[in-house]
Amino acid sequence: MSATISAIPSPDPTSRDWSIYLDNQSFNVTGLDGTPTTISFPEINAYIYLTTAETAVAAFAVGFVSMLFIVLFLITPAAKIRKPIFALNLLSMFLVVIREICLVYVSCGPYQGVGQIFLGADAQYPRRVWSADILSVILAVAIYATIMISLILQVRVVFSTEPRTQTILTIIGAIGVIVQTGFNMTWLVVNIRNILREPTVFPLWVYTVLRIFFTSFVGVACLIFLYKLGFTIYRRRKMDMAIGPLEIIFIMFCQCLVVPRNQLLLLQVDRN
Repeated sequence: MSATISAIPSPDPTSRDWSIYLDNQSFNVTGLDGTPTTISFPEINAYIYLTTAETAVAAFAVGFVSMLFIVLFLITPAAKIRKPIFALNLLSMFLVVIREICLVYVSCGPYQGVGQIFLGADAQYPRRVWSADILSVILAVAIYATIMISLILQVRVVFSTEPRTQTILTIIGAIGVIVQTGFNMTWLVVNIRNILREPTVFPLWVYTVLRIFFTSFVGVACLIFLYKLGFTIYRRRKMDMAIGPLEIIFIMFCQCLVVPRNQLLLLQVDRN
C-alpha cells in the first residue's frame, strides 16, 4: 500500500493551510555522528514550552515556599521549632527552595540550547556545569524522605492514646519510607548517569512507581487525619457543641481530597 503524501499548499501569507504547513516543517541538520538528523518546528516548540513551564513553576515554588518558610519560622514559638515535626517541615521547605533554585539555574543555563538537547552537542562544557542538575536530583531524595518521616510522626501524634495502633502504623510507615527511598535512589543513579552522558537505560516504570507510591503514602496519611478529625467532630456533635474551626478544616480537607487539582497543589513536592 503506497503512502499518502499531503499536497503542499500554495504560498499565501493569508492562507490558514499555508501557515499550518510552515509551522510544521521539518529540516535536516548534521547529527553528532555526522549523519543527517531531522528536527521539526513542533519538536522545538514543545521543548521551549516545556522549559518555560518548568522555569515558571520552579520560580513560583521559590517565592511561595520561601514566603511560607519565613512566615512559619517567625510565628512558630521557639519551643515548637525544636520539635521533630516542625523541624522536619521547615527543613523540607528549605530543601524545596534550594532545589527549585537549582532547577531555575539549570533551565536558564547555556547548555539548554536546541543543539545540546536535540543533538547532544555538549562536549564543549566541563562536567562541573551539571553540578546544579545533579544537586537537584539528590535534594529530591531528601525532600521525599523528610516529608514522609514528618507524616509518620504526625500519625504517631494522632494515635498517641492508642499505643498498639501507633506502633503498627509507625512500622508500616518506616517500611514505606525505606521502599520509597530505594526507588528514589535507583532513579537518582539513572538520572546522574544520564546527566553525565553515560550510557544508560531509562526504567521509566521506576519513576512511575515512586510517584504513585509517594502519592498513595501521603493520601493514606491524609485519610487517617481526616478520619480522626471526622470522629472528633462526631463526638462534639453528640455533646451538642457548636460548629467550630474543626468543621471548617474537615470540609476544606475533603474538598482538597476530592478536587484533583487542589490535591496536587496540596501535595506538591518534584515537579517532575
